[in-house]
Amino acid sequence: RLPIAIVAAGLAAPGAVILFAPAAGWAIGLFMLWIVMSNAAGAIGITAVQELAPDAARGVALALISVFNMSVGLSFGTTATAMLADHVYLGPSGLAASITTVALPAALMGMGLFRLAARACTVADGRIMSDASPARCS
Repeated sequence: RLPIAIVAAGLAAPGAVILFAPAAGWAIGLFMLWIVMSNAAGAIGITAVQELAPDAARGVALALISVFNMSVGLSFGTTATAMLADHVYLGPSGLAASITTVALPAALMGMGLFRLAARACTVADGRIMSDASPARCS
């Protein structure tokens, strides 16, 4: 599932460049692409974490994901977009530039983190794991 999450995050990245959209219709389409693919990557990532976590730690793993997504994504992401639009990127395309500035690094960071998790799974699958800590990387 992690390779699928990497692909979904990669498909979300072009949607983050709405600054370069030639027309309003393109901007809306790219934004929709970002929303759909970033949500798909997030859902697949949460599923992969639930499969990788030991049975006793699944609730804690999901809680940590939720806290991180809420604290960083909802607080920093929206605030950074608004601050950039109001103070850095002025003019009619200011909102598009601020969304691109915030969303593109987020997509690239998501791809990198999914890739790092996939690499860790490859290493874990190569070792003999005990029954207490199963590695279910697929």
